[in-house]
Amino acid sequence: MSEVFMYADETGNLDYDVAGGGSKYFGIGTATYQGDHESAFWQGHRLRLAHARAGVEFPKGYHAKNDNHRTRIEVCDVIRNQAPRFGMTFLAKDNAYTNVRDKGQEYLYRIAWSTSERSRDR
Repeated sequence: MSEVFMYADETGNLDYDVAGGGSKYFGIGTATYQGDHESAFWQGHRLRLAHARAGVEFPKGYHAKNDNHRTRIEVCDVIRNQAPRFGMTFLAKDNAYTNVRDKGQEYLYRIAWSTSERSRDR
């Protein structure tokens, strides 16, 4: 059996108040690497070190939302060459049934994860 490494991240917020500034969608995305992950991990680490050496600052962490355009392009190029398997689930919160809304934000989060897990199994 080979090892599997999965990285996940969410986008959007969980409340249903779109008019008050909430996101229209809530989503979960994953990048999955199967087998030897040391080389892929090291490539990402080396890129971060190269950015630090070049004076690129990360006051809010190394995250696409905060990074400059060039940094995002370089990170995406490394990931593209590694070719992990991507899975994404986006839920349009306006389409949520009343009983889903009534169960609260954690329930919406669980729906997103369970939907995302089923899509990865295909």
